[in-house]
Amino acid sequence: MLRTVNGTTHESYRNVCLALGLLEDDNILRQTLQEACISQSPQQLRNLFAILLTQICPSNPTELWEEFCHEMSGDYSHQTDVTEEAAKKHGYHQFR
Repeated sequence: MLRTVNGTTHESYRNVCLALGLLEDDNILRQTLQEACISQSPQQLRNLFAILLTQICPSNPTELWEEFCHEMSGDYSHQTDVTEEAAKKHGYHQFR
């Protein structure tokens, strides 16, 4: 089977390429976002995330969003009467 590498069958051809080392995983993007969280505003983080999505094409963008959504929506979570979930949704819609 074409999606089998070293006896493991992968869900997609992209995962096969990752297993073969033909593509890089999202660790460098994760590190980039971690470093940016230190000094960037939530709006700047959303802009960076949008650039990463369009220019780099992460293998799992949803996982990256979930990992950093709190930091990317921090400007909305400080507003009064806003739940954390509502802030995440607002932050998500801002970079879309």
